Amino acid sequence: MDRKIICFVVALVSMISLSSCSEQAASASKESDGLITAKVTGKEHIVDFDEGDPENGEEPSKHSYYLVYTDKEVFKIEDSLIFGQFHSSDVYGMLTEGETYKFKVFGLRIPFLSTYRNIVGVYTTDNTALKAPRSGNQKNTFIVKVTGKERVDGQYLIYTNEGTFKIEDSLIFGRFNSSDVYGMMQKGKYYRIKTFGIRSGLLSTYQNIVEVEALE
Repeated sequence: MDRKIICFVVALVSMISLSSCSEQAASASKESDGLITAKVTGKEHIVDFDEGDPENGEEPSKHSYYLVYTDKEVFKIEDSLIFGQFHSSDVYGMLTEGETYKFKVFGLRIPFLSTYRNIVGVYTTDNTALKAPRSGNQKNTFIVKVTGKERVDGQYLIYTNEGTFKIEDSLIFGRFNSSDVYGMMQKGKYYRIKTFGIRSGLLSTYQNIVEVEALE
């Protein structure tokens, strides 16, 4: 009896996978450049917690990724060693709701198993690639449009069309009102910002916004 149940589950998953592959192949074949053109309708940061098993020495863990809702399907953005992608939060921040992009994706979308295809490349409709912001240990100046913001692990993060930045108190720059600056910056508004620090996707470090000027 158990063997029959296992065979049934395997067969069901296989059918779903084949169906999903066929649908995705048909969808991809409609795109002349092999990319999926879709309009972003929403975005969300997902954090899954696993309590682990202390009795067996398993420590609690956290899995973080981003979901991008579009008029075609739901995709995820997650760091990937295979594709050398360690700037998933920057890619997430650069995407603007209501805008249309071309996505390069990998994986399978299987609703039954709640799996999503991972975005590994993003291009505008004129085929310009969205790239992660430059890194450095000196001040940099950007004109950005805020696409979202949230507090993650005690850090104030600002998502923009130029990537993701943080707002943190700094003794060097005499700034101790990071929460006020974070609250002042609004989604959809443009700002001129000066930053300091290094953006490293591999180390999950962000450039710190040390000056902000609202633009009309």
